[in-house]
Amino acid sequence: MAKRGMNLTQSDRAIQLDLVAKARGLLAAEEYFINLNEEAKNHLTYGALLNCYCKELKIEKAEALVEKMKELDFMSSPMAYNSWMTLYSKTGQVEKIPKIIQEMKANGVLPDCYTYNIWMRGLAAMDDVSGVGRVMEEMKRDGAIASDWTTYSNLASIYASAGMFQMAEEALRELDKIKPPKNLEAYQFLITLYGTTGNLVEVHRIWRSLKLSFQKTANISYLNVIQVLVKLKDLPAAEAIFKEWESQCSMYDMRVANAVIAAYLKEDMLEKAEEFKRRAKKRGGRLNSKTWEMFMDFYMRKGDMKMVMRCVDRGVKKVKVMEGSGSRNTKLSWH
Repeated sequence: MAKRGMNLTQSDRAIQLDLVAKARGLLAAEEYFINLNEEAKNHLTYGALLNCYCKELKIEKAEALVEKMKELDFMSSPMAYNSWMTLYSKTGQVEKIPKIIQEMKANGVLPDCYTYNIWMRGLAAMDDVSGVGRVMEEMKRDGAIASDWTTYSNLASIYASAGMFQMAEEALRELDKIKPPKNLEAYQFLITLYGTTGNLVEVHRIWRSLKLSFQKTANISYLNVIQVLVKLKDLPAAEAIFKEWESQCSMYDMRVANAVIAAYLKEDMLEKAEEFKRRAKKRGGRLNSKTWEMFMDFYMRKGDMKMVMRCVDRGVKKVKVMEGSGSRNTKLSWH
């Protein structure tokens, strides 16, 4: 754009700074900012640099820049405050968030939807769940919550984590009125949340909706719903969905088989677990270190040390094979 003689706007400079940080690193972004003429060093470019510091968790640099921005009266938008609060959220300093909210309001900067969500997550991290409810009421008064999927999903997750399942389901019902984002993660989130509240009927309903919404159901979606059903002790449904996946999968994902095997071993159904292990091998599934770790745990509980050592031996061999092929995350856990 510059070579073609196009005049870069203020927002163009801020975008370019952000792209420099992503492509070349923080030092290059700082150098870019320093070399800007004074007129281009405005609230947008300062805000872009602050966001870079916050993403890289550079607390001292971010705090120093915030003070400079205050001097220049550049802390005038919720975006800058959101970056600042996200930094504290990621670095475990959530207790600072309510004070920043107060400062923001005192300076006449209106919170946006993202601000409220950071605030709610911060309060939840401080175990102030009642405070989360008060923030929701404030959002409703300010009209900031209209048809916002992120906010209600955030709220449902907070209540579920706090064990307040009735409140979580109320949030999920509100969420149900809003059209979800057209992505797998949204459906998988709902399945997991309803699973956490123990609502098996809704788990099955969302699973049916997921399959109707996408031409092809991904392995990760099958894995997610099977894990949820296993936790809810609906093994017949988990097995049925596994068979459905197995009948049409183009690549045998051992994680899906492991989820069912783990469920049977937990219920002391060794024969069923062995049957699924044989099925996996027959279909071309490669038993991995996790498979043998699960059997090792089972035999450890039963006090059968001979079988424990056999599983350890098999698991270690799998680790060596996977390490030789460059794969990662294959370590056995030792209990």
